[in-house]
Amino acid sequence: SRCAADAPDLCAAVPLLAPPFPIGIPDRPETAAVGRRYRKRLVAETSASFGGARLRTATLIVLEDVHWMDEASIDVLREVEKGIANGPWLVCLTRNDDESGFHISEPESRVLRLDPLSEHDAAELVRGAADAAPLHPHEIAQLIQRAGGNPPFLSEPAREAGAAGGGGGAPGVHQLGVS
Repeated sequence: SRCAADAPDLCAAVPLLAPPFPIGIPDRPETAAVGRRYRKRLVAETSASFGGARLRTATLIVLEDVHWMDEASIDVLREVEKGIANGPWLVCLTRNDDESGFHISEPESRVLRLDPLSEHDAAELVRGAADAAPLHPHEIAQLIQRAGGNPPFLSEPAREAGAAGGGGGAPGVHQLGVS
């Protein structure tokens, strides 16, 4: 029913959505006839097309840690990247500098490299994350030194310390032997 309303031209190909999305729809004669050699590409194209048909309004799509993506997910995201100019979407990806996973390839795509947080901004982030139970200044300094300006390496240990009551040693600092 959703397919008929959102993407009637893709209805016959819905069984191809089963691999990337756990929907358990058996093959139809049309999809069963697709040769193995072409199936992978068609699965990625159909997945991206169906997503595009469903997202008709301005949409922000956020995917984190795409350096860990498997090959099938990379194929789908590659098709999304190819069609991004056709829809009202912004796709924001996070990744590290590893060679693995998804890398942009389209000329419309852009890479924004983020600099590490300054010491002042890092301290503000730690204080905000541990707001429930503030950390001692030396614990904040240790977290900042260890994290190297990386926000998750600052906020997660600070949040854990705040939840544990704070002031008793920031996780990721004393527990990892950094004192």
